[in-house]
Amino acid sequence: MAQRLLLLLLLLASEATAQLPMAAARRGPIAFDEFTLVGEFSDMPTSLQFGPDDRLYVGQQDGRVRVYQVVRIEREEITYEVTSTEALEAVYLLPNHDDDGALNPSVVGRQLTGLTVAGTPEQPVVFLTSSDPRIGGGTSGTDTGLDTNSGVLSVLVWVGVDRDDPSGFWRHLQLVRGLPRSEENHGANGLVLDAQRGFLYWCQGGHTNMGAPSNNFTHTPEYALSGAVLRLDLKHPAIDLVTLIASAGQLLEGHVVFDLPTLDRGEDGLADAGDPFGGDDGTNQAVLSTSGPVEVYATGLRNAYDLVLGPAGRLYTVDNGPNAGWGGPPAACGTAPNELDAATFGDGLHLIGNVSKDPPRTFYGGHPNPVRAGSLIGGQDPVPSALEDPRECYFQRPHGEAGSMPFPHDAEDDSLWVFPTSSNGLARYDASVFGKRMRGDLLVARHGGTVDRIVLTPNGTEVAAVTTLLTPKGRPLDVTAQGDDDLFPGTIWVADHLSGDVKVYEPNENFVCLGHDDPGLDEDGDGFSNTDELLNGTDPCSAASSPPDFDGDLVSDRLDADDDGDGIFDLDDNFVRDPANGLATKLPLEFSWALGDPGHGLFGLGFTGLMRNGSSDYMDLYDAGQLTPGGASGVFTIDVATKGTAEGTSNDQDNGFQLGVPVDQDTRPLLVSATLVAPWFDGVVPPADGYEAGVFVGTGDQSDFALLRLVSARGTARLELVVEAKDVPTTSSFSVPGLLAASQVDLRLVVEPVAGTVQPLARIEGGGYVVLAQPVLLPEAVRVRLSSPEALAVGILCTSAEAPGTAAFHFDHLAVREAPVAHRINVGGPALESDDGNDWDQDTHWEPSPYHNHVSTAWASAGSIPGPSVPPSVPAALFVYERWDPIALDEMRWSFPVGAERLVLVRLLFGERYSGNPSVGDRVFSVKVEGLLAAPFDDVDLVDRFGYGVGGLLQRAVLVGPDGVLNLDFLHVVENPKLDGIEVLLLD
Repeated sequence: MAQRLLLLLLLLASEATAQLPMAAARRGPIAFDEFTLVGEFSDMPTSLQFGPDDRLYVGQQDGRVRVYQVVRIEREEITYEVTSTEALEAVYLLPNHDDDGALNPSVVGRQLTGLTVAGTPEQPVVFLTSSDPRIGGGTSGTDTGLDTNSGVLSVLVWVGVDRDDPSGFWRHLQLVRGLPRSEENHGANGLVLDAQRGFLYWCQGGHTNMGAPSNNFTHTPEYALSGAVLRLDLKHPAIDLVTLIASAGQLLEGHVVFDLPTLDRGEDGLADAGDPFGGDDGTNQAVLSTSGPVEVYATGLRNAYDLVLGPAGRLYTVDNGPNAGWGGPPAACGTAPNELDAATFGDGLHLIGNVSKDPPRTFYGGHPNPVRAGSLIGGQDPVPSALEDPRECYFQRPHGEAGSMPFPHDAEDDSLWVFPTSSNGLARYDASVFGKRMRGDLLVARHGGTVDRIVLTPNGTEVAAVTTLLTPKGRPLDVTAQGDDDLFPGTIWVADHLSGDVKVYEPNENFVCLGHDDPGLDEDGDGFSNTDELLNGTDPCSAASSPPDFDGDLVSDRLDADDDGDGIFDLDDNFVRDPANGLATKLPLEFSWALGDPGHGLFGLGFTGLMRNGSSDYMDLYDAGQLTPGGASGVFTIDVATKGTAEGTSNDQDNGFQLGVPVDQDTRPLLVSATLVAPWFDGVVPPADGYEAGVFVGTGDQSDFALLRLVSARGTARLELVVEAKDVPTTSSFSVPGLLAASQVDLRLVVEPVAGTVQPLARIEGGGYVVLAQPVLLPEAVRVRLSSPEALAVGILCTSAEAPGTAAFHFDHLAVREAPVAHRINVGGPALESDDGNDWDQDTHWEPSPYHNHVSTAWASAGSIPGPSVPPSVPAALFVYERWDPIALDEMRWSFPVGAERLVLVRLLFGERYSGNPSVGDRVFSVKVEGLLAAPFDDVDLVDRFGYGVGGLLQRAVLVGPDGVLNLDFLHVVENPKLDGIEVLLLD
């Protein structure tokens, strides 16, 4: 009786009358029309599904759920519109803890990545998975202190006479607490209900990249319940969902049903504070039980996002594959860290098994979990010996993918298909449209901007075909589809994690399409010719499947000779995805590449072009299948460093991603920075020769640029500055201690627009920046760019001497900004305004600056004329005032607080206008900076350097000492030292 009642409450059925008429079955094209749901305002949606009450439930990453009533309206055009919205915030309001179990009220919201709706039209039931919202790890290995036991499986139950009961309310119950959550962003994900058998399944993300603890996952090991598909027995006495639902109205909000048992952190036999929360990096993780309601159903899954359960009991998922450089497989089946031998593999589609007959733990997907293989955690064993599985010692690569590393016990998994880029939301299409030809197909939402159709063989055990069905663009994260008896039969609904949009795809069976390759035909009416669509692999018979078209001129990027419509052919366009050609770029910019940042440009990473060679289409200068762009990791990985170089006359450089930055003579020195994170060479030691990765500035082509790069050579690594003019390179090499073993290297180019110079800086492991060399002259073509209306090209690149290179390079961020002003002094004169908001402070006789020793004399006289070395932004009035140091007094000293170990650019402004010193040799002095006397501040002869009556600028990058004070000492040589202005800029 209880089993029948459970079925009545949970079956995903609806008695609502369909609003869309069902078309008669016919043999025609599989075509959909695209609509954007009007009135929907979800923020970073992660999951969506229609409930039995015919409402659309959309889960957000922050833990909130939006519930929309939707109607289809036929006017002159068809629209799908939201008529009412509910906001469910019970999960969002769940408290968070730190990893020691202590409550942390400052952390608000939850990471919600799983949602499924069941129940009846009168009483819907919403299952949700959530965890700590903090995201750590990544290349910095940041341990945020998030609770690694923070996963909660919640259920929201509607309590009321019916769904429209004005006195009705939602009751939140916490079904299971204490589920694992990685320090990165892997947690409890998508769910599916097996109502017939009374089980709830969900994906549980792993804590490692390939099984072993590593920096990018803060060295946290896998847990007993991580990296798996888990299931909850809804009939278990500890759960008894039927009774829970029936009594929900009498239970307290947030009622806790079941807490997972955990290890004994102190091994004192007492409950640990905060249990079941506070995973404590594994020492207090949840334990597996042979008799509890939660069990591991399938293992070996790194971070499966969603599940589909077919009517025959077959359970499918797509698992997100590992990333090169993020950590390797276990060594000796232990929980010791391993940073080596990591590789990038695609996302595998798996048939986990048949839930009607396959017992738990039959399936192993190839992602190791040494804890479930028998490894201990702090001397404790969270897995009963009866549940240990030796298969979980060994990594298995996706079926059909070649291994680029010598993995122990090398083997393939049982993937049915492997997607080259991130693939997440999964749904089954069960409508009868198109003559039932899509019935039983799987749909997968892919981060690259498509929804793919997976056609299975009749027995559901193999893949017959995979095609791109829809092209929502953006970042589709989840997908759901409506069946014949649902509100909008045959429609497909897609949530865009980046824009927040929900797209609706309606089947269209009302036209005949032959799909002929004809440039004069556009059979689906989407504006693109059949030939254009076939060339791009999109469907010429479906308006919901269209090729990329950046400028919206209805000619695909592949065919369009001018993709951004700026009148410059792509072969000649430095910034093919920017109609403003970089002139509209706002500084400062910093691309973290995490969670959709910045959200524009190629792959949403901000790049608008490739370093061009004048003969290759920019789309042939990279391979999207060999890139791992952004996402939660916040790293842009170029997985394969292809052969080719911009150095010299070869000009066959691939993977030279760039954007335009406006620069003129008023621009302060420009700091162009990129971060590379290890391992540089996938852990292969010694590295092969000829791998290169770095940051560059230039004209945008492969002939004129300046590049600061990391280079491998004969088992070592070094940094190099390449300045190339008209295909003639000049290379300077720098040996940097600890470079090969470093986990992070920051590369920085300081571009001085007025001087037309570039200076290379670097820092290791987040320490202080080191000056690799003094400024050198940029190529003439680049110098012209700095004073012309054209933008400067800024970007990153990598290459290999081999074809293809086995190394992968990981860029953590790209930043461009003007050097910040620390101090500006109008020496000897009043305060002066500046157009950039950083005014020049006064230093008059009556109110002198506090930064000097007051031994000099303030003076005003006929001003010098600013010369070509002086930026136009420097007020001409600054050269009216000066200080000079009489020989009878102590030497003039200036001291500026800037902070310990800061790298600064000292810029001194002078102009010789004293009638007594009109000639070379009349006045000579030197300036020690931080006790160092070096060019260009040694033996300064203003007439010799700039000319009589001409103002000039001298500058040098200097590292300030541990006292945090920048000291400038002016020394007599011939006559008296003098000074008109001081500017101190920060370079770190």
